[in-house]
Amino acid sequence: MISPDGNQEAFASHWTPKRIGAILASWVLWLALPFYVFGSHSYVCVHDSADQMLSAMVGYSRGLSSLALWASGWASGVDWLSQGYTNELYVLPFFVLPGWAAYALVMFVQRGLAAFFFYRLLRDRLDLKQLAALFGAFALSVAPQLDVNFGFSLYQGFGEPAFALILLLLTSPTTSRARLYWGSAIAGVLYALCSSFAYSVFILVLIPVWFIIFAENIKPRHWKAAIIFAGV
Repeated sequence: MISPDGNQEAFASHWTPKRIGAILASWVLWLALPFYVFGSHSYVCVHDSADQMLSAMVGYSRGLSSLALWASGWASGVDWLSQGYTNELYVLPFFVLPGWAAYALVMFVQRGLAAFFFYRLLRDRLDLKQLAALFGAFALSVAPQLDVNFGFSLYQGFGEPAFALILLLLTSPTTSRARLYWGSAIAGVLYALCSSFAYSVFILVLIPVWFIIFAENIKPRHWKAAIIFAGV
């Protein structure tokens, strides 16, 4: 009879990082299946799932400069500083791919960021067993969001799914402070181009919460890195 610890050790020795990566990649590909399997007839979320931005992304990529061409209700007056979605990185696939294919790619990347880096966060920072970390990655990648029915939506960009990656970067055990600080600054720039303001406010609040809960592993340089990230 094999003990629970023995089972865990056997699992750890059998499932290498490459195999874990293959499992997560297969899982993410499966989650994105409805968005690409039927080509141009694939599933796309509608307004009540906060993916009304799909038409905006296609419009921007086709050179439509006026909001009235796709959202006439906004043409009566709009704050371009807060509603200028052209700075979002997830616009880029819409310039080179059909709308449905670009949408599917964004769905795949979102779920991949969430699953893989949350697994790493649980393994590297919380020292969870591989099975527990893998289950956590599965759960986060399909977790219902505030404004959608299932998983992440186009409206959320890459910022929210990449929150675990941000925590990994900011709590890096690297001995090079310059690398940590420069990495935090670059991450801040990318985050600004991947997340809407409404979401970023709440996510930024969670960083010090994480630092306080796991204070024994947080050094002053990590707090400085978080300040640099948020400031940028």
